Amino acid sequence: MVSVVLLTTFAQSPLADQLTAAGYKVTEALWADEILHLMESERIDVVVITHDVIDLEIREVEKRVTTLRLQPQATATDVVWELVNFFNNPQTMQ
Repeated sequence: MVSVVLLTTFAQSPLADQLTAAGYKVTEALWADEILHLMESERIDVVVITHDVIDLEIREVEKRVTTLRLQPQATATDVVWELVNFFNNPQTMQ
């Protein structure tokens, strides 16, 4: 199962629920520091960053794990499409 961390400005994001319903293991975070801490104990395949997040620590997260920054108009369907294409493409797997 693909492990996704959703970096968002508010918890209980509807996007997290939609990604979970699509079959992803989703953890929500409000700060990049939370993600860096999670990386010490859990496998994280990708970090999805909502368009409204402004956090200077994001650069450190981007150095360590694949990230997907969303545009304001992005929908859950868009995110699922990107994830399916990324994780089902053998050239992108490490």
